[in-house]
Amino acid sequence: MAILPDAANALQITLKGLNQGNVWQNRFHLQAAGSMGATSANLDTLCTAVATAWTTNIAPLCNPLVSLTEVDAIELTTRSSPAFYSTLVTPSAGTRTGTPLPLSAACVISWTVPNRYRGGHGRIYVPAGNVADVITGKQWNTAGGGFLATARTAATAFHNALQGLTIGAVGLDLVVMSYFFGSHKTDAIPHPPPVMRPSPIPYAVTGARVRTRLDTQRRRLGKELA
Repeated sequence: MAILPDAANALQITLKGLNQGNVWQNRFHLQAAGSMGATSANLDTLCTAVATAWTTNIAPLCNPLVSLTEVDAIELTTRSSPAFYSTLVTPSAGTRTGTPLPLSAACVISWTVPNRYRGGHGRIYVPAGNVADVITGKQWNTAGGGFLATARTAATAFHNALQGLTIGAVGLDLVVMSYFFGSHKTDAIPHPPPVMRPSPIPYAVTGARVRTRLDTQRRRLGKELA
């Protein structure tokens, strides 16, 4: 895999946890308006604030067998910029009781941006929901007060909490980082592959969306054992 270019005044945040004893991860980016002066100390404070935002807004969507165990923050301005890896002393567990879904099941929170662009769009695959939250075998419960409405409210609150974060005295915004631009469709078959930008473009996130359908992330099942 090619090395990604530096992203000035940007942070990569990684959420790590366990689901029924198996590892899950989510990743997103935050952008500062100017130089943030990241240090181990203020990255530690930031990681704690991100963990609080997850515990307050996302944990209520998750089964008690799902927990957040670590929050990592890496400044992307240069290769030598600070990084902080924060293992939570007390893992934050989900509080939505019920029969857990398979490891591959996920509730996807999509980050909405005002720009149209080709390529992958920002989202996180949350190990949320229980068996009783799924109807027709593939949809989140859409009944009044059901899981879908709860998840949409939680996703918006989580977005708002991330938008309110700071590092030191510098405010941060949630962004979708675009590292590649795709070629326009032509008659050429196959189409030319996407090209890496010299510098990534941060698209400001304006909201969060949870779709009706249950999503999957098969790699969370791991490799075949036999």
